Amino acid sequence: MRCSDVASVALGARVCLLAAWAQSLLASEVRPCLGGELATCRCLLGCAVLGSAPERCRSAFDASSAVNEAMVAAAAAPGTECDSMRCIVDCSRLLQCLDHVVTEKCYNVNRSVSMCDIQCEDTTTTTTLTTTAMTTTTTT
Repeated sequence: MRCSDVASVALGARVCLLAAWAQSLLASEVRPCLGGELATCRCLLGCAVLGSAPERCRSAFDASSAVNEAMVAAAAAPGTECDSMRCIVDCSRLLQCLDHVVTEKCYNVNRSVSMCDIQCEDTTTTTTLTTTAMTTTTTT
């Protein structure tokens, strides 16, 4: 089943939005994920809420349908919206493609789902350590 199917109406609009956000990670042109569609699919499908089945991502060709099916299946279970969004954010952060679009959608889920407290922004910091070595040569 796909979000465009009439039957998916019963799952609700939010379900289709989550599936669309996950799909946007696969084809991000703004900030592509490290490892491309295949790595993104494997990360998303590695989440418990999406079935813990990264092996379903056999190639970039079938990544989109595998993610869509997993998102729709997760959405059929009540109360999975927060965990689904957390998976999307965690994978975006891990694959270095967390952008303003995913962050804003995460905030929307936090606001609309009680007890959902996802850290929506990328809080990673980079510390650069510079070491200077001095060599003294003495000639006698």
